[in-house]
Parts: sequence; structure tokens; C-alpha cells
Amino acid sequence: MIIGVDFDNVLFPTLQAVLDLYNTQNGASLTANDLTNYNFYECLDSAVADKLLELFCRKKVYDSLKPFKNAVETLKWASSKGHEIFILTATDVRNLPFKEALLRKFFP
Repeated sequence: MIIGVDFDNVLFPTLQAVLDLYNTQNGASLTANDLTNYNFYECLDSAVADKLLELFCRKKVYDSLKPFKNAVETLKWASSKGHEIFILTATDVRNLPFKEALLRKFFP
């Protein structure tokens, strides 16, 4: 079986890391519940959406990310059963090196 697994918010808590950094830098208190759509421009002020999207491209967001509990073990188990695992992401190309480094670190 071929299994596709999303990087953001399935393997890693990327959105929470972005929100934490945004809130720290801006004295804000945004939560995931404030985001009713992944098109941030449909649920947030455009200036806030711009800042959030830019933060997704900052290395600082990825430096502290760790996989969700059991993510590594689950993919290892699926792979050991002969399944092909593909990691998927819809992302800005600027953050691909950060994501690739995390995948190599935690999912060699």
C-alpha cells in the first residue's frame, strides 16, 4: 500500500509553532481556533495573515519542532509492513530545506 502523510499538523505541530512565535513577537493570543480556514486571508486581517505566512518560512519555527507523539513509531511500523510512505506538503519553497532536515533527523 502507498501511504501519503502530511508534514504539517500530522507529523509535526507546525501551525502551533508559528502561532507561538507570532504571539510572542506581537503580544497577541491567536490560537488554532481562530483559524477557520487554511486560507488565512479569509479568517484574519490581511496584515496578520501576511505575518503568519512569512513565519512559516523562518528557520526558527522548525528549530524546535519535534514530531507528534507516536508519529515516528507509527511510520516505522507501516514501513516495516512493506508500505511505501510518502511525506506530503503544500508549502513555500523557502521552508523546504527546514522540513527536509527535520525529516532526515526524525524519519531517516
